[in-house]
Amino acid sequence: MALEVDELLALVEQKNAPEVDVAGIHFTVGRLGESAKLMAQREKLLILFENLIYNAISFTPPGGNLSITPRLEGASVVIEVSDTGCGIAPGHLPHVFEQFYTTRGQTSEGSGLGLYICKLTVEELGGSIEAASTLDAGAVFTIRLPIQ
Repeated sequence: MALEVDELLALVEQKNAPEVDVAGIHFTVGRLGESAKLMAQREKLLILFENLIYNAISFTPPGGNLSITPRLEGASVVIEVSDTGCGIAPGHLPHVFEQFYTTRGQTSEGSGLGLYICKLTVEELGGSIEAASTLDAGAVFTIRLPIQ
């Protein structure tokens, strides 16, 4: 059940690059370059990143950027998923992880479950997820997970 962070990121890139490419978005996935293991099911983590990537694609115009950047901080790995999309309005930001919350009237429609599922998954693994955004400049989702 232990999964190397760089192995996970390679899988995330491989599985999602075609869809990001079709959307006309530049996709960059970094690597740690050193061993760090997560105690988690691979499929749960892949779904986590697929949800974050789907959101980024939904709100980032063609020619925009989507990047996944990992780093180690003590006994945790921090992975940032950032995009250059339309961003999240300040009034919406505190609610993005709530079940069924969606930003109606924006450029994309959703069920309001994707980010909620991300939050549940990360918390189940003993980690945390936060969102930050600048309107019209993009969003950054920061995931912190304990490593073994």
